[in-house]
Amino acid sequence: MMRETPAWWLLTAVFVATGAYSVLRAAGHGPWRVRLSHGSHVLMCSAMAVMPWAWPSGTAGVLLLGVFAVAGLWHLGLAFTTARPADASAPGPNPGRGLLLAHAGMMFAMVWMAALMSAMTGTAPSGGTGSAGAGMTTDQTGAAGMSGHTMPGDPMPGHTMSGDPMGSADAAAMPMNHLDQPVWAHGVTVAVTALLLAVTCLLVTVAARTWHREPGRSRRLGVGDGVVAGVMASGMAASLVLMW
Repeated sequence: MMRETPAWWLLTAVFVATGAYSVLRAAGHGPWRVRLSHGSHVLMCSAMAVMPWAWPSGTAGVLLLGVFAVAGLWHLGLAFTTARPADASAPGPNPGRGLLLAHAGMMFAMVWMAALMSAMTGTAPSGGTGSAGAGMTTDQTGAAGMSGHTMPGDPMPGHTMSGDPMGSADAAAMPMNHLDQPVWAHGVTVAVTALLLAVTCLLVTVAARTWHREPGRSRRLGVGDGVVAGVMASGMAASLVLMW
């Protein structure tokens, strides 16, 4: 995995900014479905902003994964069951379907990223250490192998080193740029990255069409929503590339 700390700071700033926009949209006027959709993006941007620096362990991480799965299914359900979806002001027979599918894709991508972070940090509830071990450096592996051995010249004979220095609590707090993605995850990561890039293109297209077809306030909100969501999707894709 690339270890570009400045890039992670830049992405954190991007998700803080897009999250702030989503807060304003969620707190504003409009159909409840639109505001709830923006609320789910507030949670998504918050998770993406802190992800490079820490990740919740155990049940909290699984709960977060479940929330994004529900949000993805909710957007997917709206796309196929609602006659006039969340962006009903846009022109066309069923204009919001593509946009809602894009939002669903982003949420399902977050499910993968949450699962991947749990694997990388070894914080899954099962307590398995295989994934975390894959991300340990040579020095860390050597240190783990010394657990339980007496150090030469130890002023306290019989004193042993305490457990694994890469325990789940430490791994959960370790910045992501010190961890490595498991080899088995690369294929799925490539597919999810491609999905996010496709979502970005779709959102930019929706924003461009809104600019040409909608008047006044509807144009500003439609273009703003499309551009900001596109920045979110491209930022998530960039994060996955940096996690390689």
